[in-house]
Amino acid sequence: MTQTLAIDPLQTVFVDVDTQVDFVEPSGALYVPSAETLKPAFARLLAAARRHDRPVVASADAHQADDPEFANFPPHCLADTLGARRVPETEPVQARVIAADGEDERGGGDTTVLEKQTFDLFSNPAATQVFEDLGAKTAIVFGVALDYCVRAASLGLRERGYETVLVRDATAPVTPEGGEKAEAELRAAGVIFASTDDVVTAFP
Repeated sequence: MTQTLAIDPLQTVFVDVDTQVDFVEPSGALYVPSAETLKPAFARLLAAARRHDRPVVASADAHQADDPEFANFPPHCLADTLGARRVPETEPVQARVIAADGEDERGGGDTTVLEKQTFDLFSNPAATQVFEDLGAKTAIVFGVALDYCVRAASLGLRERGYETVLVRDATAPVTPEGGEKAEAELRAAGVIFASTDDVVTAFP
């Protein structure tokens, strides 16, 4: 059943978390189970954002071959490789890309891509200012993985005072147990859970 989201569409930002080939596609280096089934939801959410000319902030893993994270995870999303690219449903036509150090910036467009080398998009030193500059009050979050980078992004947004809406049918966990734990933590932090239909209805 669709719920009515009490949000102002004109004061929202869409937050696309790591919808990259290595996470979403079954052939990816660090595939999140069932993530490929979420691609239609990703596309619908971004279409809603475009209809209302809403900004999109997208996080992206951009690792180097000797990245310390590879001590715990297989190599993935190596910078400038196919695995690091976004899936076609979320690939922006034009994007402003800010490197993980927060300094190097290239390109431009309605989508801002924050590169990162840890779970948390706010590890990019430019992230907080990017969101502040947009002037949004509500963040609509989707992507992967629920129990890692989506969790970190949602908690970071809540800590900074944003009303945070997590699109539950547009995210997936690495493990069911991890997903349940993350969901409980996010609900306790005040994150609102909604469906793609709920969001699309709020953006007619």
